Amino acid sequence: EQHRMVLRHRYRPSPGTTVTSSIAPKLFKTIFRQQSEEIGLDNGFKLEVQGVDLRETIDMEISDWLTFSAGAELDMVDATVSIAFPIPTELKKYPSPAFDFTDNQDISELTEGYNHAYWAELILKPHESLKLIPGLRLQRFDVGSFQDYGIQPRITARWEVTEETALKLAFGLYDKSPEARFTARTTGNPNLKPLRAQHYVAGFEHWFNELIQLDLQFFYNKRYRLPTPSTKVTFENGVAEYEWFNSRGSGQAYGLELLLRALPEPNGWYYGWVSYTLSKATVRDQLRDFSGSRGGGGRSPNNSGTDELETYTSNFDQPHILTVVAQFELPWSLEFGFRFRYVSGNPTTDLTQAANTLDVDGGDYEVDTSSIARNSSRLPDFHQLDLRIDKNFTFDTWKLACFLEVLNAYNASNVEAYNYSYDYRQKSAFTL
Repeated sequence: EQHRMVLRHRYRPSPGTTVTSSIAPKLFKTIFRQQSEEIGLDNGFKLEVQGVDLRETIDMEISDWLTFSAGAELDMVDATVSIAFPIPTELKKYPSPAFDFTDNQDISELTEGYNHAYWAELILKPHESLKLIPGLRLQRFDVGSFQDYGIQPRITARWEVTEETALKLAFGLYDKSPEARFTARTTGNPNLKPLRAQHYVAGFEHWFNELIQLDLQFFYNKRYRLPTPSTKVTFENGVAEYEWFNSRGSGQAYGLELLLRALPEPNGWYYGWVSYTLSKATVRDQLRDFSGSRGGGGRSPNNSGTDELETYTSNFDQPHILTVVAQFELPWSLEFGFRFRYVSGNPTTDLTQAANTLDVDGGDYEVDTSSIARNSSRLPDFHQLDLRIDKNFTFDTWKLACFLEVLNAYNASNVEAYNYSYDYRQKSAFTL
Protein backbone atom coordinates (compact mmCIF):
# COMPACT_ATOMS: atom_id res chain seq x y z
CA GLU A 1 0.00 0.00 0.00
CA GLN A 2 1.54 3.29 -1.09
CA HIS A 3 0.26 6.87 -0.91
CA ARG A 4 2.18 9.94 -2.03
CA MET A 5 1.20 13.51 -2.93
CA VAL A 6 3.50 16.11 -4.53
CA LEU A 7 3.06 19.89 -4.33
CA ARG A 8 5.42 21.92 -6.50
CA HIS A 9 6.05 25.66 -6.90
CA ARG A 10 8.27 27.22 -9.57
CA TYR A 11 9.24 30.85 -10.09
CA ARG A 12 11.87 32.90 -11.94
CA PRO A 13 13.54 35.62 -9.85
CA SER A 14 15.52 36.79 -12.89
CA PRO A 15 15.96 35.95 -16.58
CA GLY A 16 17.75 32.63 -16.96
CA THR A 17 17.22 31.60 -13.32
CA THR A 18 14.53 29.21 -12.11
CA VAL A 19 13.87 28.14 -8.53
CA THR A 20 11.70 25.06 -7.88
CA SER A 21 10.34 24.01 -4.48
CA SER A 22 8.42 20.84 -3.73
CA ILE A 23 6.93 19.05 -0.74
CA ALA A 24 5.71 15.43 -0.84
CA PRO A 25 3.99 13.73 2.12
CA LYS A 26 3.99 9.92 1.90
CA LEU A 27 2.71 6.76 3.56
CA PHE A 28 3.93 3.22 2.75
CA LYS A 29 2.71 -0.05 4.31
CA THR A 30 3.96 -3.61 3.86
CA ILE A 31 2.09 -6.43 5.64
CA PHE A 32 2.77 -10.18 5.65
CA ARG A 33 0.61 -12.48 7.79
CA GLN A 34 0.21 -16.25 8.32
CA GLN A 35 -2.89 -17.64 9.99
CA SER A 36 -4.22 -21.11 10.74
CA GLU A 37 -7.18 -21.68 13.05
CA GLU A 38 -6.45 -25.43 13.27
CA ILE A 39 -3.09 -25.01 15.01
CA GLY A 40 -3.66 -21.52 16.42
CA LEU A 41 -1.04 -19.92 14.16
CA ASP A 42 -1.08 -16.15 13.78
CA ASN A 43 2.22 -14.47 12.97
CA GLY A 44 3.54 -11.92 10.53
CA PHE A 45 5.51 -8.85 9.69
CA LYS A 46 4.41 -5.23 9.27
CA LEU A 47 6.38 -2.19 8.11
CA GLU A 48 4.78 1.25 8.12
CA VAL A 49 6.66 4.29 6.86
CA GLN A 50 5.26 7.82 7.00
CA GLY A 51 7.05 11.05 6.36
CA VAL A 52 7.64 13.96 4.02
CA ASP A 53 10.16 14.81 1.28
CA LEU A 54 11.36 18.38 0.76
CA ARG A 55 13.32 19.49 -2.29
CA GLU A 56 14.73 22.84 -3.43
CA THR A 57 16.54 23.35 -6.76
CA ILE A 58 17.98 26.27 -8.67
CA ASP A 59 18.86 26.37 -12.37
CA MET A 60 21.00 29.22 -13.72
CA GLU A 61 21.70 29.70 -17.41
CA ILE A 62 25.04 31.50 -17.23
CA SER A 63 25.76 31.52 -20.96
CA ASP A 64 24.85 29.73 -24.16
CA TRP A 65 27.32 26.95 -23.37
CA LEU A 66 27.11 26.79 -19.55
CA THR A 67 24.22 26.06 -17.17
CA PHE A 68 24.59 25.54 -13.43
CA SER A 69 22.14 23.51 -11.32
CA ALA A 70 22.17 22.81 -7.59
CA GLY A 71 19.77 21.63 -4.96
CA ALA A 72 19.09 20.29 -1.50
CA GLU A 73 16.86 17.42 -0.41
CA LEU A 74 15.46 16.47 2.98
CA ASP A 75 13.73 13.18 3.71
CA MET A 76 12.06 12.88 7.13
CA VAL A 77 10.40 9.56 8.00
CA ASP A 78 9.06 7.53 10.90
CA ALA A 79 9.30 3.79 10.27
CA THR A 80 7.58 1.28 12.55
CA VAL A 81 8.61 -2.37 12.30
CA SER A 82 6.33 -4.91 14.01
CA ILE A 83 7.17 -8.61 14.05
CA ALA A 84 5.25 -11.52 15.58
CA PHE A 85 7.20 -14.70 14.89
CA PRO A 86 8.44 -17.72 16.83
CA ILE A 87 12.22 -17.96 17.09
CA PRO A 88 13.32 -21.29 15.55
CA THR A 89 15.76 -23.68 17.22
CA GLU A 90 17.16 -27.12 16.39
CA LEU A 91 16.09 -28.60 19.73
CA LYS A 92 13.86 -31.61 19.13
CA LYS A 93 12.09 -34.21 21.22
CA TYR A 94 10.60 -37.56 20.28
CA PRO A 95 8.19 -38.02 18.60
CA SER A 96 7.60 -34.41 17.52
CA PRO A 97 9.60 -31.18 17.32
CA ALA A 98 9.94 -29.16 20.51
CA PHE A 99 9.55 -26.02 18.38
CA ASP A 100 6.13 -24.40 18.88
CA PHE A 101 4.97 -22.41 15.83
CA THR A 102 2.33 -20.64 17.92
CA ASP A 103 4.77 -19.34 20.57
CA ASN A 104 5.24 -15.89 19.07
CA GLN A 105 7.76 -13.32 20.17
CA ASP A 106 6.39 -9.83 19.54
CA ILE A 107 8.92 -7.20 18.54
CA SER A 108 8.09 -3.59 17.69
CA GLU A 109 10.49 -0.75 17.03
CA LEU A 110 10.07 2.86 15.89
CA THR A 111 12.88 4.29 13.78
CA GLU A 112 13.14 7.98 12.95
CA GLY A 113 14.88 8.97 9.73
CA TYR A 114 16.45 12.27 8.78
CA ASN A 115 18.31 11.97 5.48
CA HIS A 116 19.58 15.04 3.67
CA ALA A 117 21.56 15.53 0.47
CA TYR A 118 23.18 18.36 -1.49
CA TRP A 119 24.07 18.20 -5.16
CA ALA A 120 25.41 20.32 -7.98
CA GLU A 121 26.00 19.81 -11.69
CA LEU A 122 27.18 21.71 -14.74
CA ILE A 123 25.72 21.43 -18.23
CA LEU A 124 28.57 22.17 -20.62
CA LYS A 125 28.20 22.63 -24.38
CA PRO A 126 31.74 23.21 -25.69
CA HIS A 127 30.38 22.44 -29.18
CA GLU A 128 26.88 22.51 -30.59
CA SER A 129 27.05 18.73 -31.07
CA LEU A 130 28.58 17.87 -27.66
CA LYS A 131 27.03 18.03 -24.19
CA LEU A 132 28.81 17.15 -20.93
CA ILE A 133 27.07 16.96 -17.54
CA PRO A 134 29.46 16.43 -14.60
CA GLY A 135 27.89 16.36 -11.16
CA LEU A 136 28.49 15.61 -7.50
CA ARG A 137 26.08 14.53 -4.76
CA LEU A 138 26.83 14.60 -1.02
CA GLN A 139 24.43 12.63 1.14
CA ARG A 140 24.01 12.12 4.86
CA PHE A 141 22.07 9.11 6.17
CA ASP A 142 20.55 9.35 9.64
CA VAL A 143 17.97 6.60 10.22
CA GLY A 144 17.55 5.66 13.87
CA SER A 145 20.88 4.38 15.09
CA PHE A 146 22.18 4.03 11.52
CA GLN A 147 24.39 6.97 10.52
CA ASP A 148 26.70 7.30 7.55
CA TYR A 149 27.39 9.44 4.49
CA GLY A 150 28.02 9.05 0.77
CA ILE A 151 30.01 10.95 -1.86
CA GLN A 152 28.63 10.25 -5.32
CA PRO A 153 30.31 11.64 -8.47
CA ARG A 154 28.47 11.31 -11.78
CA ILE A 155 28.99 12.30 -15.39
CA THR A 156 26.99 12.06 -18.61
CA ALA A 157 28.14 12.77 -22.18
CA ARG A 158 26.17 13.06 -25.42
CA TRP A 159 27.71 13.56 -28.87
CA GLU A 160 25.49 14.17 -31.88
CA VAL A 161 27.60 12.62 -34.61
CA THR A 162 25.09 13.56 -37.31
CA GLU A 163 21.62 15.06 -37.32
CA GLU A 164 20.20 11.53 -37.15
CA THR A 165 22.67 9.76 -34.82
CA ALA A 166 23.93 10.46 -31.31
CA LEU A 167 26.30 8.58 -29.00
CA LYS A 168 25.79 8.47 -25.20
CA LEU A 169 28.02 7.62 -22.23
CA ALA A 170 27.30 7.78 -18.50
CA PHE A 171 28.89 6.81 -15.20
CA GLY A 172 27.73 7.31 -11.66
CA LEU A 173 27.99 6.19 -8.05
CA TYR A 174 24.71 5.76 -6.18
CA ASP A 175 24.31 5.22 -2.42
CA LYS A 176 21.20 4.13 -0.57
CA SER A 177 20.49 3.52 3.10
CA PRO A 178 19.49 -0.05 4.02
CA GLU A 179 15.82 -0.71 4.67
CA ALA A 180 14.64 -0.12 8.23
CA ARG A 181 14.19 -3.85 8.87
CA PHE A 182 17.93 -4.38 8.26
CA THR A 183 19.11 -1.63 10.63
CA ALA A 184 16.60 -1.95 13.51
CA ARG A 185 18.41 -2.69 16.79
CA THR A 186 16.22 -5.64 17.77
CA THR A 187 15.99 -7.37 14.38
CA GLY A 188 18.89 -5.93 12.38
CA ASN A 189 22.30 -4.28 12.54
CA PRO A 190 22.63 -0.47 12.82
CA ASN A 191 26.33 -0.76 11.87
CA LEU A 192 25.60 -1.69 8.25
CA LYS A 193 27.10 0.41 5.46
CA PRO A 194 25.03 2.23 2.82
CA LEU A 195 24.29 0.15 -0.26
CA ARG A 196 26.41 1.29 -3.21
CA ALA A 197 26.09 0.80 -6.96
CA GLN A 198 28.36 1.74 -9.86
CA HIS A 199 26.46 2.38 -13.09
CA TYR A 200 28.08 2.31 -16.54
CA VAL A 201 26.02 3.06 -19.66
CA ALA A 202 26.98 3.32 -23.32
CA GLY A 203 24.63 3.59 -26.25
CA PHE A 204 23.36 5.47 -29.27
CA GLU A 205 20.19 6.96 -30.73
CA HIS A 206 19.24 7.01 -34.39
CA TRP A 207 16.32 8.74 -36.12
CA PHE A 208 15.25 6.95 -39.31
CA ASN A 209 12.90 9.88 -40.01
CA GLU A 210 11.07 12.50 -37.98
CA LEU A 211 8.80 9.90 -36.38
CA ILE A 212 10.79 6.65 -36.06
CA GLN A 213 13.54 6.48 -33.43
CA LEU A 214 15.85 3.65 -32.30
CA ASP A 215 17.56 3.80 -28.89
CA LEU A 216 20.11 1.11 -27.94
CA GLN A 217 21.96 1.06 -24.60
CA PHE A 218 24.46 -1.30 -23.02
CA PHE A 219 24.71 -1.25 -19.24
CA TYR A 220 26.74 -2.68 -16.38
CA ASN A 221 25.75 -2.28 -12.75
CA LYS A 222 28.06 -3.36 -9.94
CA ARG A 223 26.53 -3.45 -6.45
CA TYR A 224 28.25 -4.00 -3.15
CA ARG A 225 27.75 -3.51 0.60
CA LEU A 226 24.42 -5.35 0.30
CA PRO A 227 22.84 -6.60 3.56
CA THR A 228 23.27 -10.35 3.93
CA PRO A 229 22.21 -12.63 6.83
CA SER A 230 24.86 -13.30 9.46
CA THR A 231 25.18 -16.08 12.03
CA LYS A 232 27.66 -14.15 14.18
CA VAL A 233 26.85 -14.12 17.89
CA THR A 234 28.72 -12.24 20.62
CA PHE A 235 28.12 -12.29 24.37
CA GLU A 236 28.16 -9.25 26.59
CA ASN A 237 27.59 -9.71 30.34
CA GLY A 238 26.21 -13.15 29.61
CA VAL A 239 23.66 -11.82 27.10
CA ALA A 240 23.75 -13.00 23.49
CA GLU A 241 24.02 -10.23 20.89
CA TYR A 242 23.04 -11.30 17.38
CA GLU A 243 24.54 -9.50 14.40
CA TRP A 244 21.63 -10.66 12.17
CA PHE A 245 23.03 -8.90 9.06
CA ASN A 246 26.33 -7.58 7.72
CA SER A 247 27.36 -5.67 4.58
CA ARG A 248 29.36 -8.41 2.83
CA GLY A 249 26.82 -8.96 0.04
CA SER A 250 27.49 -7.92 -3.54
CA GLY A 251 26.03 -8.34 -7.00
CA GLN A 252 26.16 -7.32 -10.62
CA ALA A 253 23.86 -6.93 -13.61
CA TYR A 254 24.69 -6.35 -17.27
CA GLY A 255 22.92 -6.38 -20.58
CA LEU A 256 21.30 -4.20 -23.22
CA GLU A 257 18.08 -2.26 -23.68
CA LEU A 258 16.49 -1.65 -27.07
CA LEU A 259 13.67 0.83 -27.69
CA LEU A 260 11.99 1.44 -31.05
CA ARG A 261 9.43 4.25 -31.03
CA ALA A 262 6.89 5.47 -33.55
CA LEU A 263 5.88 8.98 -32.51
CA PRO A 264 2.41 10.35 -33.29
CA GLU A 265 1.97 12.63 -36.29
CA PRO A 266 -0.04 15.87 -35.87
CA ASN A 267 -2.95 14.29 -37.73
CA GLY A 268 -1.80 10.70 -37.51
CA TRP A 269 -3.89 7.69 -36.52
CA TYR A 270 -1.38 5.58 -34.57
CA TYR A 271 1.69 5.59 -32.35
CA GLY A 272 3.49 3.03 -30.20
CA TRP A 273 6.76 1.50 -29.15
CA VAL A 274 8.58 -1.79 -28.74
CA SER A 275 11.14 -2.37 -25.99
CA TYR A 276 13.38 -5.35 -25.34
CA THR A 277 15.85 -6.01 -22.53
CA LEU A 278 18.48 -8.74 -22.48
CA SER A 279 20.24 -9.01 -19.12
CA LYS A 280 21.93 -11.18 -16.52
CA ALA A 281 21.94 -10.49 -12.77
CA THR A 282 23.81 -12.33 -9.99
CA VAL A 283 24.14 -11.88 -6.24
CA ARG A 284 26.78 -12.99 -3.77
CA ASP A 285 25.76 -13.36 -0.13
CA GLN A 286 25.66 -15.83 2.73
CA LEU A 287 25.27 -19.52 2.00
CA ARG A 288 21.74 -20.21 3.19
CA ASP A 289 20.03 -23.35 4.46
CA PHE A 290 16.43 -24.06 3.47
CA SER A 291 16.15 -27.19 5.59
CA GLY A 292 12.77 -27.81 7.12
CA SER A 293 11.04 -25.02 5.18
CA ARG A 294 8.27 -25.24 2.63
CA GLY A 295 9.76 -22.79 0.17
CA GLY A 296 12.42 -20.60 1.69
CA GLY A 297 14.03 -19.31 4.80
CA GLY A 298 17.42 -19.23 6.33
CA ARG A 299 19.46 -20.38 9.25
CA SER A 300 18.94 -18.75 12.60
CA PRO A 301 21.98 -17.34 14.43
CA ASN A 302 21.07 -19.84 17.18
CA ASN A 303 22.42 -22.79 15.18
CA SER A 304 25.74 -23.74 13.65
CA GLY A 305 25.46 -21.79 10.43
CA THR A 306 28.37 -20.57 8.36
CA ASP A 307 29.24 -17.18 6.96
CA GLU A 308 30.61 -18.70 3.76
CA LEU A 309 29.48 -16.70 0.71
CA GLU A 310 28.01 -18.08 -2.50
CA THR A 311 27.29 -16.58 -5.92
CA TYR A 312 23.95 -17.36 -7.51
CA THR A 313 21.38 -16.02 -9.95
CA SER A 314 19.54 -13.04 -8.49
CA ASN A 315 15.90 -13.47 -7.48
CA PHE A 316 15.13 -10.62 -9.90
CA ASP A 317 17.10 -11.97 -12.89
CA GLN A 318 14.91 -11.80 -15.99
CA PRO A 319 17.00 -12.48 -19.13
CA HIS A 320 14.29 -11.46 -21.58
CA ILE A 321 11.75 -8.65 -21.21
CA LEU A 322 9.63 -7.72 -24.23
CA THR A 323 6.93 -5.03 -24.25
CA VAL A 324 4.83 -3.95 -27.23
CA VAL A 325 2.46 -0.96 -26.91
CA ALA A 326 0.31 0.61 -29.62
CA GLN A 327 -2.56 3.10 -29.80
CA PHE A 328 -4.88 3.62 -32.78
CA GLU A 329 -7.44 6.34 -33.50
CA LEU A 330 -10.79 5.06 -34.79
CA PRO A 331 -13.88 6.82 -36.15
CA TRP A 332 -16.42 8.42 -33.80
CA SER A 333 -13.67 9.79 -31.49
CA LEU A 334 -12.71 6.29 -30.38
CA GLU A 335 -9.20 5.11 -29.55
CA PHE A 336 -8.05 1.51 -29.28
CA GLY A 337 -4.83 0.38 -27.66
CA PHE A 338 -3.08 -2.74 -26.48
CA ARG A 339 -0.07 -3.78 -24.42
CA PHE A 340 1.65 -7.14 -24.71
CA ARG A 341 4.29 -8.27 -22.22
CA TYR A 342 6.60 -11.27 -22.24
CA VAL A 343 9.05 -11.80 -19.36
CA SER A 344 11.33 -14.69 -18.48
CA GLY A 345 10.19 -16.58 -15.40
CA ASN A 346 11.76 -15.62 -12.07
CA PRO A 347 14.52 -17.88 -10.73
CA THR A 348 13.51 -20.42 -8.09
CA THR A 349 15.06 -23.28 -6.15
CA ASP A 350 13.16 -26.44 -7.09
CA LEU A 351 13.16 -28.44 -3.85
CA THR A 352 11.81 -31.55 -5.59
CA GLN A 353 15.23 -31.90 -7.23
CA ALA A 354 17.10 -31.82 -3.91
CA ALA A 355 17.91 -34.74 -1.66
CA ASN A 356 15.58 -35.04 1.32
CA THR A 357 15.55 -37.22 4.42
CA LEU A 358 12.99 -38.15 7.05
CA ASP A 359 13.89 -36.96 10.54
CA VAL A 360 12.40 -39.78 12.61
CA ASP A 361 12.87 -37.96 15.91
CA GLY A 362 11.32 -34.75 14.62
CA GLY A 363 8.67 -36.43 12.50
CA ASP A 364 9.23 -34.27 9.42
CA TYR A 365 11.23 -34.15 6.20
CA GLU A 366 14.32 -32.01 5.76
CA VAL A 367 15.93 -30.87 2.51
CA ASP A 368 19.66 -31.06 1.86
CA THR A 369 20.11 -27.78 0.00
CA SER A 370 23.80 -28.52 -0.59
CA SER A 371 22.62 -31.03 -3.20
CA ILE A 372 21.08 -28.38 -5.47
CA ALA A 373 22.25 -24.99 -6.69
CA ARG A 374 20.34 -21.99 -5.40
CA ASN A 375 17.96 -20.44 -7.98
CA SER A 376 18.95 -23.13 -10.48
CA SER A 377 15.42 -23.41 -11.92
CA ARG A 378 12.88 -20.92 -13.25
CA LEU A 379 9.17 -20.38 -13.07
CA PRO A 380 7.37 -20.57 -16.43
CA ASP A 381 7.64 -17.42 -18.55
CA PHE A 382 5.14 -14.62 -17.94
CA HIS A 383 3.02 -13.30 -20.81
CA GLN A 384 -0.09 -11.13 -20.87
CA LEU A 385 -2.17 -9.07 -23.31
CA ASP A 386 -4.13 -6.02 -22.12
CA LEU A 387 -6.72 -4.24 -24.27
CA ARG A 388 -8.28 -0.80 -23.90
CA ILE A 389 -10.78 1.34 -25.79
CA ASP A 390 -11.37 5.05 -25.05
CA LYS A 391 -14.19 7.41 -25.97
CA ASN A 392 -13.95 11.18 -25.50
CA PHE A 393 -16.97 13.50 -25.29
CA THR A 394 -16.12 17.18 -25.81
CA PHE A 395 -18.48 19.93 -24.68
CA ASP A 396 -18.20 23.72 -24.68
CA THR A 397 -16.60 24.04 -21.24
CA TRP A 398 -15.69 20.52 -20.21
CA LYS A 399 -14.65 17.10 -21.46
CA LEU A 400 -15.71 13.58 -20.46
CA ALA A 401 -13.39 10.60 -21.01
CA CYS A 402 -14.67 7.02 -20.74
CA PHE A 403 -12.73 3.80 -21.22
CA LEU A 404 -13.12 0.04 -21.10
CA GLU A 405 -10.05 -1.99 -20.17
CA VAL A 406 -9.57 -5.75 -20.31
CA LEU A 407 -6.52 -7.04 -18.43
CA ASN A 408 -5.09 -10.44 -19.36
CA ALA A 409 -7.39 -10.70 -22.37
CA TYR A 410 -6.70 -14.37 -23.13
CA ASN A 411 -6.69 -15.34 -19.42
CA ALA A 412 -3.09 -16.55 -19.19
CA SER A 413 -2.31 -18.49 -16.01
CA ASN A 414 1.04 -17.14 -14.89
CA VAL A 415 2.83 -19.05 -12.15
CA GLU A 416 3.91 -16.90 -9.19
CA ALA A 417 5.33 -19.60 -6.89
CA TYR A 418 5.30 -23.31 -6.03
CA ASN A 419 3.84 -25.06 -2.98
CA TYR A 420 5.54 -28.31 -1.93
CA SER A 421 4.16 -31.52 -0.49
CA TYR A 422 5.18 -32.63 2.99
CA ASP A 423 8.01 -34.80 1.62
CA TYR A 424 9.15 -32.31 -1.07
CA ARG A 425 8.58 -34.86 -3.84
CA GLN A 426 5.68 -33.05 -5.47
CA LYS A 427 4.85 -29.41 -6.12
CA SER A 428 1.79 -27.44 -7.19
CA ALA A 429 1.75 -24.08 -8.95
CA PHE A 430 0.28 -20.95 -7.44
CA THR A 431 -1.05 -18.89 -10.33
CA LEU A 432 -2.57 -15.45 -10.85
